[in-house]
Amino acid sequence: MKRKLVIHAGQSKTATTSIQKFLVGNRPQLLRHGWLYPTTGLQYFAHHPFANPFFLKTQDWIRRLDPGAALASLHAEVASAGATSVLISSEVFYFASKKAELAQYFRDFELHVLLFLRRQDDWIESSYRDDLKSGTIPLMDPVDYFNLPRIRDDALDYEQKLEEWVAELGRDHVQVVPFEPACGGCSVETMFLAALGIDDASDFTPAERANERLNQAALHFLSMMTAKRRVAPKYWPLFEFLAAYSQEYPDAAQYRYIFPPDMRLALLERVRESNARVARRYLGRDDGGLFRAPLPDASDAWERFPGLCQAEAVRIAEAMWDWVAESDREIRETEH
Repeated sequence: MKRKLVIHAGQSKTATTSIQKFLVGNRPQLLRHGWLYPTTGLQYFAHHPFANPFFLKTQDWIRRLDPGAALASLHAEVASAGATSVLISSEVFYFASKKAELAQYFRDFELHVLLFLRRQDDWIESSYRDDLKSGTIPLMDPVDYFNLPRIRDDALDYEQKLEEWVAELGRDHVQVVPFEPACGGCSVETMFLAALGIDDASDFTPAERANERLNQAALHFLSMMTAKRRVAPKYWPLFEFLAAYSQEYPDAAQYRYIFPPDMRLALLERVRESNARVARRYLGRDDGGLFRAPLPDASDAWERFPGLCQAEAVRIAEAMWDWVAESDREIRETEH
């Protein structure tokens, strides 16, 4: 009998990094429930190297691995752990184009995919922020970002994405969870464990939140840096500082969203029918409601962010120096 292997394929911007850090920090607890979160193929906290070979063009920021050797190592780790089920996680799998090859690669397992889906207007808002933060894109108009082919044609049609997985794995092997922590009344970690069939999370240790939202001033500050990808661990302290700064100086109400309410509403209308089909087919919701949160209001306060002024840039720089000095003091005290 084949062991069950679940690929947590994101999507991105559904607390994937926080979930992955939680999984790494709770490997013994997961194993007690029969689940192995393997060290084989890990890059940071996720299994991005396992996903990379299944793109038409491999991602240059992902560590390369030998597919045959990695699979043999995975089988050895599974056998040694004695787990009944295996979980690997990478949001990169969401955009994998070679799904038939992926299914063949893991043919010795009973393969399933777990997908958390975020409402499209919230997802594109978060995706734009993250792409700007990571240096994937320069500062650009929201309309231009929406019209990028990888966004407009590949990311937002959830029905199409799910059907691609169903074509290779079968409907019963594709699990969908709407990502709406504010509506669910439970933590992201509890929601994730429930998707694995683990209802008691009392012996699990919560992880710190990751990839916290940056305000628009912080994003513009990053966009002024030399153009390069900012995905290596050396950038994590910078992001940690800017997240703390953003919490201390949150965006004014009119700058809370990069995408205006009319554009968000138009996007939701575009995907309304396909979302309803997803809700009926994958969640059994006869009312066709995939997401429960209230829709944006066309009258919501919104203004285009005017840009980073000199005074704000100086405030960020001064706050950064204070943060570095405090961190250095804490390190020195720890050493003594």
